[in-house]
Amino acid sequence: MTRDSYEQGARWLALALAYALFLWMFLSVADVDVTGNALVATGHPVLGQAVQVFAADWRHGLNGHSPLFMPGFFALTPAVWYWSRGQSIVELLRGGALALLAGFFLALFAAPFGRAAAAQAFFDEFHFAVQPDFRDTWQAAPIPAFTAICWTVLVVAIRRAITTGASRSLALVVGLYALLGFARHWWSLDHFRKGDDVARWETRAAQGDAVAIGSLVAVPLLGLVLAKTIVRQPRPKES
Repeated sequence: MTRDSYEQGARWLALALAYALFLWMFLSVADVDVTGNALVATGHPVLGQAVQVFAADWRHGLNGHSPLFMPGFFALTPAVWYWSRGQSIVELLRGGALALLAGFFLALFAAPFGRAAAAQAFFDEFHFAVQPDFRDTWQAAPIPAFTAICWTVLVVAIRRAITTGASRSLALVVGLYALLGFARHWWSLDHFRKGDDVARWETRAAQGDAVAIGSLVAVPLLGLVLAKTIVRQPRPKES
């Protein structure tokens, strides 16, 4: 095995682990999401929406259980950035699909640990327990998986636009996010009132929350680090 293939294998493994974290954050609160939806559907909208917000906060690291808000995105962004370097379209599709599949099974294996922690935090806040159902985990998987795919395509498209000047792939990003927005009801007024995770992040930062502030600072820092890798890449020699 050459050094280049070893390094690419290590980058692929980092990508698979990032997918695992991303999906695990969602799968850990699948039961809570189902509970919130059931409460809203059975005439308890206030409690149901509070449960839904709890689930959204948990999967985005806003419940005090993560050193960063949106930890899945923070992990996936550099993993995709470094892994996609020098990859052809076929390699991106094949390697990305395998990494997502591996990440899903890792997240599925670790989901019981996340569910236990989320269930305890949920009980401490609401004083009743959710009913675990393994089927909820499987049914919850498609949306976070598609969210991870959309974010991966966005990062790859940005990198290719910077390195090659080609912006056509950004049109694919727009189409994918339009589908994601429809699937996750981003057009709903209820989403903007109660489901806007970024707004809650900003509110907590304004209130002096150290994790929220640190996460906001980490965004441009991560961008600078990734941009620097582009600058450092050697330019092709003129023939």
